[in-house]
Amino acid sequence: MKVLEEYKSQFATQLTPYNNTVLHIAAQHKGLNRKINPRDFLAIAGPDLFSSLNINGDTFIHMAARRDNRDLVEAFINYMKNCGGVDGVIDIEAGIRKTREFLRITNNYGNTALHEAVMQRRDCSVVELLVKEDPDFSYPPNNAQKTPLYLAAENKNEKPVEHILNNSTSLSYAGPYGTTVLHAAAMYNTTECMEMILRKEPSLTKQVDDFGWNPLHFAAYVGFKLSVRTLLKADKHMVYGTIKEENRTPLHIAVINNKIQAVEEIIEQCPDSLDAVTSQGQNVLHIAYAKEHWKMITLFEDQHWNNNIFVQRDTDGNVPDEVTGNVSFQSHPSREELDRNNIKWKESYGKWFKGRMEVWKERANTHLIVVTLILTVSFAAGFTIPGGYDGDDGPNKGMAIISKKTAFKAFAVTDTIAMISSTAAVFLHYLATYEEENKRLSRYVVAGVLALVAMIAMMIAFMTGLYVVLPSTSLAIFICVICSLSLALFVFILGKSFYDSFQKKRKKY
Repeated sequence: MKVLEEYKSQFATQLTPYNNTVLHIAAQHKGLNRKINPRDFLAIAGPDLFSSLNINGDTFIHMAARRDNRDLVEAFINYMKNCGGVDGVIDIEAGIRKTREFLRITNNYGNTALHEAVMQRRDCSVVELLVKEDPDFSYPPNNAQKTPLYLAAENKNEKPVEHILNNSTSLSYAGPYGTTVLHAAAMYNTTECMEMILRKEPSLTKQVDDFGWNPLHFAAYVGFKLSVRTLLKADKHMVYGTIKEENRTPLHIAVINNKIQAVEEIIEQCPDSLDAVTSQGQNVLHIAYAKEHWKMITLFEDQHWNNNIFVQRDTDGNVPDEVTGNVSFQSHPSREELDRNNIKWKESYGKWFKGRMEVWKERANTHLIVVTLILTVSFAAGFTIPGGYDGDDGPNKGMAIISKKTAFKAFAVTDTIAMISSTAAVFLHYLATYEEENKRLSRYVVAGVLALVAMIAMMIAFMTGLYVVLPSTSLAIFICVICSLSLALFVFILGKSFYDSFQKKRKKY
């Protein structure tokens, strides 16, 4: 703190190439809060530095919200509340007004601090803090015409959506191109968000965008069954909504995009939706033939939902199986944006999958050696029975001498588990060599789990096998304790390894 006090006069002039002040830098590093009290730091920096903007028009609160730096945001709010008034008299009301004015500042992208906070896939504790601090403010859309609530739904962030819906008294549901936040939740398959939004404002099901798309059109386009079900449960009338000029319903959109699960859900809940035709007089089967979606056609043939669609003629006089050519339909900016996001996601997933395959190929070689050894040992142990066999003549000849002891039964069961698990793991490795890469990865993962089960079972089999044949009870118990502690240690190390890996991935995102 002494160093900060010493250089206090230079804070306003000491800037990074992006015009970040010391406050901007501190806002990005939550770890500093453990070394420096945020309130003391703000007092040293002073109110004059608070309004400094970087090259993107961000205040330090924008950056703190972006990094979910709750301690700094909370310290700032408390500090500002105590700065109102004149002649040393604290005026809480004036402080609150100043705080809210500051939190409403927008950057070059039209984002307030709340806009920035809802886009982060972190703890989102700053969102609740900001909303509760200014609950009556109707946050305007940013330059992309998206409000904080819309951004939260678009980013599949259930907690921010919940905080905004529960704490804000002046909600704006609007989005770009006339869409609403319910459209956004449907576009990005955020079922939890949809349910919360529908409870708060059920009338949004009746809202259509500038192109005539209702939320169900978007859900049908994406094709997630649960999203379609949620919307239909709220308002079945959406299924009859049609796009301007083309007269296409959500069912038509689902068929065009070959979303079989969405089609099944819509028809199951609204069978008469099959009667709808487009402006060209085409029903769903006309579209399926035109798009050459043979699985979709087979579905209609097998289900016999409505036999009339097979003989119904369009405006050109064609029955469905006479239709040729592709089907184009009205462009929609939000739909095109969704397509771009899907392409980016597929590219990102492809890189991730390739990397994981390389890792698991290396692991698979090690796993195969391990499970082969376990298979060999467990197979041999099954015929080298602890205590030996009964060699006397009689009904029990050739049977295990100590077969009635509980420990022996435990040995037999765990040895069998080790044998079956290791055999299954070897089989999966063998099967993976004949399959495509997208299935091979899952085989390797399951084989790895089975190898772990086989190792644990083999250790328990060893422990119970020794216990049943040792004459000294104290020695047998001592060996069991050693084996149990070793097993517990192995499980702890494995669990810690998984936990560290999970934490590393969580920090990455």
